[in-house]
Formats: sequence, structure tokens, C-alpha cells
Amino acid sequence: MLLADVALPVPVARAFTYSVPEAMVARVVAGSRVVCPFQARRLIGVVLNVRDGALPDGVRALAAAVDHEPAVPEDLLAFLRDLAAYYFAPIGEVMRLALPPVERTTARELAEPSLFDEARGLGDRNVQWIEATSKIGGEAALRGQAAAILAYVRAAGAQPVAKLQTQGGAARAAVKRLADLGLVVVQKRQAPGDPFFAEPAARDVPHEPTPSQTATGREPRFFCTASPAAEKPRFTFVPLPPPESAIAVPSFSFPRLL
Repeated sequence: MLLADVALPVPVARAFTYSVPEAMVARVVAGSRVVCPFQARRLIGVVLNVRDGALPDGVRALAAAVDHEPAVPEDLLAFLRDLAAYYFAPIGEVMRLALPPVERTTARELAEPSLFDEARGLGDRNVQWIEATSKIGGEAALRGQAAAILAYVRAAGAQPVAKLQTQGGAARAAVKRLADLGLVVVQKRQAPGDPFFAEPAARDVPHEPTPSQTATGREPRFFCTASPAAEKPRFTFVPLPPPESAIAVPSFSFPRLL
């Protein structure tokens, strides 16, 4: 049986052994990230090594393989193992500091999504919307905010949960009750992007060097001086002339904002 020794981000100074399902054999190698069942939760760990052996009692199988290629290179993996041994640090905690950020799709595999999930991981930001279903019945049992939200969504169409929450009250609890009754469905939609980043910004163009800069082959450098306390204290930036140069250079200043 193929077994994998995995370093998990828990304060334990040893690796944990898991069995490798046949469908994951090609992707579970030393340095790759895997999703492991650990007690009543799921954790992302790093495979330290893979070996053949008899299946010990109570060993659980890996839940998923995160990477197609190892996330931790072989030389870095060896260095981190030596680092953990030198400082008597839990190997899983050391590996956690070296792991790349978790993608949002991988983060969703670690916990079942629900109405109260927080966005984690990298990726597009999603927001929760509710939309009324075609189900009729059950409205008579609704009172207060739940009845008001259902009426509003049926009249105005799908709405973001965050917008309903700004109207006060326990909007999320009311939405959860409506979803349990099948009167609305909760959907995740991509949040609109910031219009500031809608168009790519033009890259800065390097300035043309002055004749003196061209002659010396150096770019101007600057130093900052602060004037003594006064009614309007100022910082002054003065470009340093190239060494062995008697060329006078101007200075410029701007008011101190602090």
C-alpha cells in the first residue's frame, strides 16, 4: 500500500501518515500539497515522502491533491526539514510559513460552504445574492423581516445579502430561514471590479538624462532636509550633483503635511 508522510500545520513535532488513493498516486510526491482529514476538519499539508508499506490500523486516506507540480522544491524541502530539526520546531508549522497562498477554490474544499462563510484564499471576490423561487406556500407563517425580505425580493428581483443587511435587523438569519423553506435560493456571484482598475495604466517612461548626467553616466540622487520649526515647516529635496562636479543644481520643496 502506498503511504504518504505529511507535515500538517499543528503544534506536533512529527509527520502524519495517510494512505494514497490510486487516483492520486501520480500527483502525491514529496513537496506537493494535499488536503488531509484531521480529526473533524480538513487541513492542507506538505508531503515529506511517499513509501510503500503495510496499512497501519486507523490510517485515513488523503482527501485531495492540490498541486500538479510540487509546491515546495526538493532543495527547499530539505532545508525546511533541517531548519525544524535545528530549532526543535514543529515541522508542520515550519512548512506552513513556506507554503504559497491557498487558492479560493482550494479553501472551499476545506469547509462546506454556507450562508455564513467568509471569503478566504486568492481569487475573484464573490458576494452572496438571494433570488426568489417559484415555490408558493409557507408565506403565511412568516413574520417581520423575513416576510418583508421575501416581498421585496419578489418585487425587485435578486438582491445582494449585504444590501439587505444594511437595512437593519438580523437579515442573514431571515434569509437563512427563507432558504430553508425553499422560498429563496442563495447564490454566489462575482463582485463587480473597481472601475479604477478597469483600464490598464500606462507605464512610466524614463526621463531623458541631462547632458551632465550623460557625461557622468549617473542618475541624480536626492537627500531630504527639514527646515527648523516655523509657521510653515517644509521639507526640502535637493538632488546631489555627481562627484567632482561644480554644476549648481536647484532644490525644490513642499509643505510638511504632518
